[in-house]
Amino acid sequence: MPGGAPATEVTINAHIAPTKYSNHSKRTLRLNSDQDQDVVQTQPSAPPAPGACPFPRVWLAAIIAALAVLLPFVADAHVKWFSEYDYSRHVPIGQVFHNMALWSVLTMAAIAVWLFRAAETTALGSALTFRVALVQQRLVRLRRRVLICACIFYFTAIATVGNVILTPELITTSGVVRWLQAAAAIALFFRCGERLAGVVFLILFGVGLREYGAVHMLDYLLFLGPAVYFVLPRWRTKERLWVLRVSTALSLMWVSVEKWIYPEWVMQIVHDHPVITFGFPQQQFVVLAGVVEFALAFGLLWRGLYSVFSALALMVLLSAAILEFGFVDLIGHIVVLGVLAVLALDRVGSPWRLERSPPWATAALFLGCCIAVIASYQALVWTVRA
Repeated sequence: MPGGAPATEVTINAHIAPTKYSNHSKRTLRLNSDQDQDVVQTQPSAPPAPGACPFPRVWLAAIIAALAVLLPFVADAHVKWFSEYDYSRHVPIGQVFHNMALWSVLTMAAIAVWLFRAAETTALGSALTFRVALVQQRLVRLRRRVLICACIFYFTAIATVGNVILTPELITTSGVVRWLQAAAAIALFFRCGERLAGVVFLILFGVGLREYGAVHMLDYLLFLGPAVYFVLPRWRTKERLWVLRVSTALSLMWVSVEKWIYPEWVMQIVHDHPVITFGFPQQQFVVLAGVVEFALAFGLLWRGLYSVFSALALMVLLSAAILEFGFVDLIGHIVVLGVLAVLALDRVGSPWRLERSPPWATAALFLGCCIAVIASYQALVWTVRA
């Protein structure tokens, strides 16, 4: 595009079996974004030997079934919006690390992550990757529009409420906040006003930091993603999407760990809304819900099928929460839903070195990341609140 960043060529070498998904001609996908064009070329190599089946379809079916078991259809409401929270009543870190039920489920999740990543490298996975890329190519122009529409709805809703900073439990008595939110909603109707909306996000986050502290606001790092996206339009789209990925993934991982360190917060919601457990024992449900949310949030850090699946699954869970918990949950989650839709439409294929790591390394990194987030959360809470 004139005046935009130069086109980037990404070549995907796929070992595609001779099925209806493949041919031996050069395929080119031209993925148009709001600022730059990305050319994705697929050059299938020679098909495997006749009779060779590196990853039978029955294995893929088994992986999908396992993920379905690990992904209960539960409403993923934000705990602090519907229950009383007290940071001083946290589970000791030793008790968390000695919770055998938690680490058993985390190990199962790591195995599921390894199998999913292994499936992506197979012939069927490569064919599915190409099909997903076709869908993303057709819908890529919706990315910016979806995010803007979600933010317009969000700013309009919280400005109407009047005393909300960013999320339902962040209350303020300042009348200026309401006018800033209304101005951001109007500004987003114009491209030149996107910077103002981004600045308003940053101001609101700063107000939350001043009134509620850093520990509380770590749940809402995801709002920094749209802020950077709007404030820095001259950045390449790839870089702005990377900020959206990291901020959303870290925020959701941080929230999921809360379910293990402050299980009493979730138990209040489970007691008031027992339908969300779908028959699971309450304590097991709290552990399982946190593991599922963490695994899906971790998937947002990747690109490819794992990332797309994670974004879509999180959208389903958050939408289910809206049906159960109502308009308050819609206000709090609408920006997250918009960001997840943008990430689901992000192109398949990534220059990150993490993408080239073997599947077992992804599973190991998943467990290591989980341990690091738990230890960081406990250390921060002990330092600030003890």
